[in-house]
Amino acid sequence: MISSKDVQNAFTRYDFLELMYQAGFKPSKYLKQSEIDNKKYITIRCSDHDDGEEGKKRASCVVNMDSFSFSCKSCGHHGNLFDVAMMIKRTDSFPEAVNYLAGLKGIVDNGSSTSSFTHYKPLEKKSVNPVIEQIKYFTFDPTKAYRTFTNEELIAGYPGFSDLLKFKAIMTVLIRHSLETDQTKKIEYLCNERKINPNNPRLKRVGLLPKWKDDKDFWKWFERTFPVADLVRFGLYRSSDAKFAPLTWKYFSEDMIVFPNQDLYSDLYHGAQLRYIVKPEWSPAKEMQLTQTSLVHPIPFAFSREVLMSSKPIFITEGSVDGLSTDKDFAANPGVNTYYKPYLGLFQGKKVFVAYDMDKAGQKATWGYQSVNVFNPRKNKRVPHTFENTVIGNQRAKRYIEKIKKVQAEFSITIHKGLLEDLRDAGVNASALVWSVALGNDLNELRQKYGELSNEFFQIIKLGE
Repeated sequence: MISSKDVQNAFTRYDFLELMYQAGFKPSKYLKQSEIDNKKYITIRCSDHDDGEEGKKRASCVVNMDSFSFSCKSCGHHGNLFDVAMMIKRTDSFPEAVNYLAGLKGIVDNGSSTSSFTHYKPLEKKSVNPVIEQIKYFTFDPTKAYRTFTNEELIAGYPGFSDLLKFKAIMTVLIRHSLETDQTKKIEYLCNERKINPNNPRLKRVGLLPKWKDDKDFWKWFERTFPVADLVRFGLYRSSDAKFAPLTWKYFSEDMIVFPNQDLYSDLYHGAQLRYIVKPEWSPAKEMQLTQTSLVHPIPFAFSREVLMSSKPIFITEGSVDGLSTDKDFAANPGVNTYYKPYLGLFQGKKVFVAYDMDKAGQKATWGYQSVNVFNPRKNKRVPHTFENTVIGNQRAKRYIEKIKKVQAEFSITIHKGLLEDLRDAGVNASALVWSVALGNDLNELRQKYGELSNEFFQIIKLGE
């Protein structure tokens, strides 16, 4: 007798996903290979309804890659590996589904309660129409009208605004306030501790939100001015059922440096990266992104209208502090994988240098990397081994592939693009700015060690060199 448990144990997460596609589910255009390799949950398009094929809606079917089960958050359609098999075979017979899956894996009924795995084989892929990512790039139009708003206009018009404009109004009033507070702690942290040039004009874009107790009058006025329900809905305030300090500013107990995200065609703000001056022990992160991507994706900090209208090159950095360390025009992403691809078109016509950190994560994000996914029969899954797309990384990958070929291990290779390749696809002239890691891991570390950054530290390399 063939055991359904033994059958399920013979399948990998790749097998399960392939079966789902054969059953009518479709991949989300946002799905990344790294998520399939490593994440417990991924999201794809449901087979039972129109789930955003034209990009109007996000995929809604959540797949548990560990338990081989799925549940659509839109229509409630749910099931497991065997339900998927029944969909493929157009049957409601569970035994038929088990036998079908067993046949795919070469599992035979040997008359005992334990199945034989002598003939285990990987699931043969059937042709599935690939989802080709179609990116509509934004471009900058310097002739487009630039609008300005006073706080009074934003507050008076707030009740009639759309959600997007309401969010921008709240963020604009909050960030303008952060630029008017006492900036002493900001300067002490950025200029004294981080050694950033105090004459860097971009420092004027950075704000400071003091602890709630040091700024009570503003917060009381803020809560009277904007509906607290909206402040909760937009992620600025804790919810009413929060365990600690409900219905208050989320970061009320700490001083926060504010790196704003500003519109290109108005003086409104639509988000901010917040950074603790002194990171509290209870916080898992030193930085937070305060935005609403369901309404608007944040323009990188310091990537402004003035920068785009300038003829000077732009440096893309891994963080705002690194950007400020350059004394150059820059666009700062909070991390290496947070850039919004359609915005890459804004860099068209500009000379761009990617200056991510020299650690493995920074270089993989710059150059891209390949994953050599080796099947481990004991763990019953593919284990990814990654190599950055550099000369040394490719040499290491080649040696590793030769090694696993010798032992005849089952493997597959997936290629992941880096920022340089994404910029090239967007029609941008981009190069990487690299330096010896012995000098420092990131631009701010160089700044702290050597003061002003010297051209002698850096090497400029283009994709493919």
